[in-house]
Amino acid sequence: MLFVICVTTAVVCAVAAAVLSRWMRSVAASDSRWLRSGLHVALAAAGGFGAPYVALGMVDLATFAVLAVACALLVTIDLAVFRLPDAIVLPCTQSCFWG
Repeated sequence: MLFVICVTTAVVCAVAAAVLSRWMRSVAASDSRWLRSGLHVALAAAGGFGAPYVALGMVDLATFAVLAVACALLVTIDLAVFRLPDAIVLPCTQSCFWG
């Protein structure tokens, strides 16, 4: 059952990262190859797959899934333009507190 939850969370995180691709490019304001590589989708899926292993409940799982997607976007933007945008960092920080 845990494997099914891991795969489901990984797919949800990957789809969320793919949907946020265009927004990520506009926040980064760059045309770097990193932003078009799909790295953020793979990182979000990996984080989503590992989230159920550390989550203690459904709220924790949702928080870790949000953090997986946010961190995947942050890593990709940081590799592309060497900065972390406030538009992602602030909501990511707030999700740590409500989760």
